[in-house]
Amino acid sequence: MAIGLIVAGVVLMILPAATALDGRFATPVGLVCLAGGLGLLLLRARKTSRLEPGDDGAEV
Repeated sequence: MAIGLIVAGVVLMILPAATALDGRFATPVGLVCLAGGLGLLLLRARKTSRLEPGDDGAEV
């Protein structure tokens, strides 16, 4: 879904005439799609905890 939003945002930013949208409307929608896609990718890239219950996190 995130990649799809990024692709849609790039298409709206580069080729607004290819869609049925006016350039004044396609540019903000493209920016929102890009920001949403990047945000989703960053949320999925967060570091998850590998700690088990009772583990203090020390590694040798």
